[in-house]
Amino acid sequence: MYPRIHVIAGLIFSLLIVLFFPQVGLLALVLFFSSFLIDFDHYMYYVFVKKDWNMKNALCWFGEVDKASKKISKKERKKFYSGIYFLHGIEAIILLICLSYFSEIFLFILLGFVFHQLLDLIEIFILNESYDKLLSFFYSLHRAKYKKPYPIQIR
Repeated sequence: MYPRIHVIAGLIFSLLIVLFFPQVGLLALVLFFSSFLIDFDHYMYYVFVKKDWNMKNALCWFGEVDKASKKISKKERKKFYSGIYFLHGIEAIILLICLSYFSEIFLFILLGFVFHQLLDLIEIFILNESYDKLLSFFYSLHRAKYKKPYPIQIR
């Protein structure tokens, strides 16, 4: 899902939380930012694979990956992976659950992450893609051994 969709959806979700639970206050900002900054792991994946720190290049590259994935059949997509993301698995969720016992800020980060992943899950279901990245970071590492990256012709 494109970052702007996550930002807009995160903003709406955060505003709804403040509307229904005004006592949340500024913690809604934490929820808002965590609902899309979870995708930092996408950028780090790009940096790792391409050895390039340019954010604009990363966005272009993921755009090309997205285009490449849409050019092939849903059945064929299962043979590819678009990256391995350390913040999108159950490990990050479990860590945030544990940390939320110590500070409520982590609870709002957790809510942002879960909201983000719910949106990703909807997109994955619609596109009939692999659930690997949402299951577990370590499982997606394991599964990537049996898949290949999308064939794209940029940089």
